Amino acid sequence: MPTTNPMFCKRCYADLKQSGDVGALGCFFCVRCKRRFDPMDLRTYLSRPFPSRRKIIIHSIITLILATIVSIVVAGWLSVAQMKYFHSTH
Repeated sequence: MPTTNPMFCKRCYADLKQSGDVGALGCFFCVRCKRRFDPMDLRTYLSRPFPSRRKIIIHSIITLILATIVSIVVAGWLSVAQMKYFHSTH
């Protein structure tokens, strides 16, 4: 590959310097996940082996929202079950 910059896959963060897979039309592919990249186009790969700060923040917010929704659903289900128990003839 002609570039000397560090290159990592955008999907699986694999080192693309070790990728020698050239498919049809001369395209390069990640060895691990088969995502296509172009060594001459900086937008097709990462220059560091981990996600960007923005991606980490977005994933954290989504995880927090999903965890909140699940806890609200479980709390609602438990309160309904408890109300049924209290209103039964035990």
